[in-house]
Amino acid sequence: MIHFIRDMNNDLLANPFDDELKTLARGFTEAIVPAIEAVERYGLKTYHLGRHKPKVRQLLDRVRGSSYTSESAKDYQRRLRKYGNRMFTFLDCDGVPWNNNNAENAVKRFALPQH
Repeated sequence: MIHFIRDMNNDLLANPFDDELKTLARGFTEAIVPAIEAVERYGLKTYHLGRHKPKVRQLLDRVRGSSYTSESAKDYQRRLRKYGNRMFTFLDCDGVPWNNNNAENAVKRFALPQH
């Protein structure tokens, strides 16, 4: 998720006149920000996060059903089609973080050369 957000921000900066990308990003933001705010307020409990699932479902359905002409928007559509459900697993399962910081930090210990 965090890589998706970073990539989208970079592409928005690089393509300021891409209206399709802006619309896709706006919809993504409207779906994810309230869910992340709920995580910050209530923690990783599906009881509190479940109310955000309909908005995410609407986003994924809208993106999957759209016909984009912009290459950037097409790329995010492809990524959301392929990984969309997995990106939002934190809404379905208690204790699953919305970002992958824990996993990345654990892998870094093995990936960095030992001195």
